[in-house]
Amino acid sequence: GRGSTFSFSVPLALGQYVGHGEETEELTDTQAAETPLADDGELITKTCQSDSYIITASYYEKANIPPDASLIAEQITPENNKAYYEEREAKYKEITADENASMKALFKIGFYLDGTEIEPKAPVTITVQLLDKDGLPEGAPVTVVHFAEEGEEVLDGGNAQNGSASFQMNSFSDIAIGVSTAEAPQEKPDYVDLNEDYEYKDD
Repeated sequence: GRGSTFSFSVPLALGQYVGHGEETEELTDTQAAETPLADDGELITKTCQSDSYIITASYYEKANIPPDASLIAEQITPENNKAYYEEREAKYKEITADENASMKALFKIGFYLDGTEIEPKAPVTITVQLLDKDGLPEGAPVTVVHFAEEGEEVLDGGNAQNGSASFQMNSFSDIAIGVSTAEAPQEKPDYVDLNEDYEYKDD
């Protein structure tokens, strides 16, 4: 609920935006149904969700993420951290080199165990579904920017399906998810200036 806090040093500005990772019984069935490569180990899936998003992480055992680690996501919004959100939004447009780029969501995602962040030893596939009706337009090409410690990284999010996009990550920190609106620019219609084209008559 509002005001939730955690023992680790991740800024949680508003509790309602923080999702807690859950591993449910269904995941056991998911693992059993998968047939991974022999040296990859089992496929593990963890989900973290709130009222506005569902984030799923899928990875093989070789990623070496402890079974008890939780997938935790914080959504950063103009409402809970306006300055930081706008800073990242400007950087997103700069990195994608697209003035028409529209950042749809900003998250801090990570695996945590006893307050310590765990980095994977192998790639993790992340799927982010935005539940807001103004989220990712169906079929739109999605570009993800990963704000890593060593520098920004542009990831291909494929085309949006059912408000979701998937991409691979080798490490975790802030990610910005967005689309380009360049393909369908909204042009303003030309309005006629009545003062020039309409002759006013006095009664």
